[in-house]
Amino acid sequence: MIAMPIMAILALVVTQFLISSSQGLATIRAMQLIESVLSRAMQEINSDIRQASSPSLTGCDALGTHYTTGTTTVCMTVPSLDAQGNAIPSQGDVLVYTYNAAAGTLTRIVDANASSWNPSFRMAGQTVIARDLSNVTFVVRNRASRWSITTTLTGTRTEQGRPYSQTLVSQARLRNTLTS
Repeated sequence: MIAMPIMAILALVVTQFLISSSQGLATIRAMQLIESVLSRAMQEINSDIRQASSPSLTGCDALGTHYTTGTTTVCMTVPSLDAQGNAIPSQGDVLVYTYNAAAGTLTRIVDANASSWNPSFRMAGQTVIARDLSNVTFVVRNRASRWSITTTLTGTRTEQGRPYSQTLVSQARLRNTLTS
């Protein structure tokens, strides 16, 4: 007679533990997925910024479309590359990062100079580099003739009906200059 209520309480405790563990695992999974997406995107953005010779403060034309530099779009020039991957003096490719808030995507657009033909170094076109984003901002700064771009990426994901969000912020300096 006493065994029955004890078994019911024990079953309830085990069930609560399993539900709690499942929710904890969903949280960990969601956060890992968000962090993975944000980290990969940030690595690519920062690599491009470090290669850039100059930002475009007003905007740029890439692949037949005009992009206006602002908080959700950044345009920059990177040195063109020859077949061996070496920079070509006085020639630059246009690189654009633009955030589509409605789709939650960040797109990388490359308008490669005709001399940057080798796709193993830089291929012209558009690539969505991150999805499930709720916010992206770019801040371009010039301090003592040293350009930098601060990027903020916020990713969101829903697991088991619960929303999860994470933000990653990074600043990278432009290192290259176009030379004659």
